[in-house]
Amino acid sequence: MKKDKSYSEMMKACAMAGNQLKKSFVADIYIEMLLLEIQLNKEKEILINAINEALDVKDEQKFMELTSRYNQLIKKYGT
Repeated sequence: MKKDKSYSEMMKACAMAGNQLKKSFVADIYIEMLLLEIQLNKEKEILINAINEALDVKDEQKFMELTSRYNQLIKKYGT
């Protein structure tokens, strides 16, 4: 009976595969964090522009509503 790989070779191969999975997992986390950061920045930008527009037209009710939403967003993400 012929052995293709020794036990130590198989263990090395398993360790290398495990390292690849860890690297892939970390890369996925970084990508998700980056996408969430982009989304947060876009939402903040939209709210800031809407707040500025409410100030320009002196719409106090709209201003209060938008600043409340902005503060909730900041509180939720801690930025």
